[in-house]
Amino acid sequence: MRRKEHEIGLEQVARLMREADLKDVTQGGKPITTKPAKTAIASPNLVAPLPRSRT
Repeated sequence: MRRKEHEIGLEQVARLMREADLKDVTQGGKPITTKPAKTAIASPNLVAPLPRSRT
């Protein structure tokens, strides 16, 4: 719409897209930017062995 020099707000665009059953191309979640290692080594739990001081 802006390319054709029409002033239109985001809410109006959202409403028109809903009425036309259109979806945003980026809708669907965050992009995955990293991949976990296949042989990940778990870190040892250093908190569990501590004794509790309060009873």
